[in-house]
Amino acid sequence: MKFTPKKIEVNHVAYTKAVKDAEEKINNFKEALDWVYSNNVSEANLDDMAFNEDMLTEYKRCFMLQNSNVVKLDISFEKLIDLLDVNLQVLKEFQYKHDDNKSELVQIDNETVAKETLQQLIISNQYLNSKNSSGTISTYISGAMASFEKGLDMPLEWN
Repeated sequence: MKFTPKKIEVNHVAYTKAVKDAEEKINNFKEALDWVYSNNVSEANLDDMAFNEDMLTEYKRCFMLQNSNVVKLDISFEKLIDLLDVNLQVLKEFQYKHDDNKSELVQIDNETVAKETLQQLIISNQYLNSKNSSGTISTYISGAMASFEKGLDMPLEWN
């Protein structure tokens, strides 16, 4: 089997929205990471997956790990935050934006893409969406990624 470019129908509106939502979520996440790294937490201490789940909890864990020895007294997170003049409201806003965006992000070949983007590519590809097709999900994703790389105007279809 070989891929041949053929024009097929693509839901441009759904595809564009999925891509836009995913880009917004990724950008918000990166901005939140930049804020964290500039507010008394080093990159080495932060667990990205835990941060993705709950930014405030992971920040608090890392902040205390890294800064609890600044003062030789046993003080709370809130007091230490005040002492180091950190405005947590900024991180809370990143968390709200992150949670409001329902895009689910997945890693494929070291590239972060929206699950919704892949679903739209699979739905729009006649072979991948056929009830008579056989194959594994990795075959479907590979085909969808090939279509994604080729672009909306020249998606690929199985012959």
